[in-house]
Amino acid sequence: MAEQEKIIRPDSFDPDGPQHFATEEEAAKFALEQTTARAHAGDPAAQYALALAILHFGDFPRKEETAIMWLKRAAAAGNVPAQLLLKDL
Repeated sequence: MAEQEKIIRPDSFDPDGPQHFATEEEAAKFALEQTTARAHAGDPAAQYALALAILHFGDFPRKEETAIMWLKRAAAAGNVPAQLLLKDL
């Protein structure tokens, strides 16, 4: 990525306006933090997204157990993709 190119996070996450990230890794970390916060707050879509992120990118003990916990929470709140994925696991 050229030095002048920066990733901008959506305004909705920062009331003071867009923020710039120096790297894609910083932007991804911010996105994961926001998704995790929303999942803990009870957002079923965020719970489902966090479960997928854990399943596909997590590298820690008990990742499957943690992902299934988030899928169950999302499914219980009516998230259909989580319900369908749980049937396949």
